[in-house]
Amino acid sequence: MFDMGGRLSTKRFAGDIATLRRWQVPSGSCHHVHVDGLSPRFLTPADVAEVLAVSPSQVLKYLRDRELRGIKLPGKGEWRVEANALEDFIRARYAATQGDSADAERSDDIPRR
Repeated sequence: MFDMGGRLSTKRFAGDIATLRRWQVPSGSCHHVHVDGLSPRFLTPADVAEVLAVSPSQVLKYLRDRELRGIKLPGKGEWRVEANALEDFIRARYAATQGDSADAERSDDIPRR
């Protein structure tokens, strides 16, 4: 993917928020291409799959099911995901996971007969 300077790198990384943060472009910025150390604004499904440690086909499923916000390019219909949309998706998954844990804890508090 990209190294800390924003240059293309073949080094693989574990999918985490810290890695995603280095890809973020400041709000209001309109950089569509990677120039002079700036992070790319749009990620391919393969890039997203690498961050999330899932398959690219799983990312496409998230996009088709509208769980992950993305755009479909004209022509071949390739998908792109903004770095901010990916971070929102990750936050939502954390919130859903914490909600599931809280629901499980509440159901454990209910006396069983």
